[in-house]
Amino acid sequence: MDLFKDALLACDVDETLVTNGKTPEVNIEKIKYFKENGGKVVIATGRSYYALDNIKNCLEIFDPSVVSNGSIVYDFKNKNILLLKSFTNKDKEAAKAVLKSDSTIGIEVNTTEGLFVVNKTINTIEHIEYENITATEADFDFVFNKDWTKVAYCCFNKEQLDNMDTVLKELDFTSYFVRTTQKINGKIKYYYEQMPYKATKAESLKELLKIFNIKKGCFYAIGDYYNDYDMLKSADISACPKESPKEIKDICDYITVSADTGAVADFINYLSKKH
Repeated sequence: MDLFKDALLACDVDETLVTNGKTPEVNIEKIKYFKENGGKVVIATGRSYYALDNIKNCLEIFDPSVVSNGSIVYDFKNKNILLLKSFTNKDKEAAKAVLKSDSTIGIEVNTTEGLFVVNKTINTIEHIEYENITATEADFDFVFNKDWTKVAYCCFNKEQLDNMDTVLKELDFTSYFVRTTQKINGKIKYYYEQMPYKATKAESLKELLKIFNIKKGCFYAIGDYYNDYDMLKSADISACPKESPKEIKDICDYITVSADTGAVADFINYLSKKH
């Protein structure tokens, strides 16, 4: 069947495809259905390609995907990087400025060589355990000359994120900064993520739409948070789980069931009826 021929579906991971470390089986079943009907399905996530352990058993069903919030397009089947955007040396200095302003903010530097923790806190420990990543503790000088693809600032609450806003506004960087969340052991954790210039989910998805020759009007996306905003705005049809912030709901065409009951599957069912 060709119900979704020349169409592409982009799925965020945390609190969309996956919640509290688990992927509802109905999501995987419906993704397979979308592909069996001629469509392409990619993940578009803030996570690095080496930080997707909780969906490792189904990664190969996805077409080349956007990871690190758009810094990398990665082919899971062939295990190689297809597109890479990395930090300038000047933008790497932002991490030093944030640490100087608040030493309780955990800082993780994602590189093409793996994850490095340059300021270890309880939040970085929980984050790394949740994603089951191998991480190395290191100082800024050690990681400075590596290819940085993303920096995750692990915060305790929204107030810390607001304080980071104040610090960053006073600095001259070309990086892209966005707020993200994860649910770990039933609790929402707050992060600020820093990506290279023009490294967003939306920008990298534009490249994939060209590569896959996706038909106009057939780009669909589902996500739940602010790092999904541009992706959802650029999609022809967009959706978000019902737990999403109001600002995200306001730009979406469809509000799905909760993430833990199969938000992605619900969206695919909605798309099936639209075709």
